[in-house]
Amino acid sequence: MSEACAELEAFPGERSRRLQRLEAEREARQFQRYLDRYRIDRANINRIGPSRTAMLASYGIETAADVDRRRILSIPGFTRTLAGDLVQWSSGLSRGFRYNPNEPVDRRDIEAMDRELAARRAELVSRVEQAPVFLRALTLEIAAARRRLMPLLEESWTAYKIAEARRTAR
Repeated sequence: MSEACAELEAFPGERSRRLQRLEAEREARQFQRYLDRYRIDRANINRIGPSRTAMLASYGIETAADVDRRRILSIPGFTRTLAGDLVQWSSGLSRGFRYNPNEPVDRRDIEAMDRELAARRAELVSRVEQAPVFLRALTLEIAAARRRLMPLLEESWTAYKIAEARRTAR
């Protein structure tokens, strides 16, 4: 519960920290979006036809941005040659990328970040709001344990006092 409260207290600065991170990643994100525009199913790549394209898509490899040699080699039926053809295609496209420093952080990235932050804040608020219910239940458990254990404690205390009185009487 205290972790949720601490995170909630630090929450106002989280948006600005994440915006700074988006700003720092602006070139990499532009590059990713650039490669995402090039779909494998629309490309003319040696030995990569509709069936191999479908197989790649079933493994989440659909655009030039998704091309990764190790991922491709883990797909049954994809050889080093096929992986090389895909990597060569993607690399060729990469050379055409030009970073635009005047382009601001993509609004979709900001909107996604805001949705994520709103969901996390709602989750934290919900946890904090549950605290009184949890504490009331804990209070009831403690009271029940006290009622159950008090007679045993009193009995033990009485037995101790009797034993102490006998020991000092000797």
